[in-house]
Amino acid sequence: MSARRPHWPRWSDAAPTSPASRLALSQALARHAGQHDYVLLDCAPTLGLLMINALAAADRVVIPT
Repeated sequence: MSARRPHWPRWSDAAPTSPASRLALSQALARHAGQHDYVLLDCAPTLGLLMINALAAADRVVIPT
């Protein structure tokens, strides 16, 4: 998955407006549970909607320093 595509709308920079919007990625990944050993979510270092979705969907988080 790519966090940013040129044709994607800028909704990813908007503040989440509902709890359901924070779980969209988690729900999408749940439909494919068991099909993959690992899913890597690489996000930009901003606290936007994509990052919040990635954190909500993640079982583990690696934060490089």
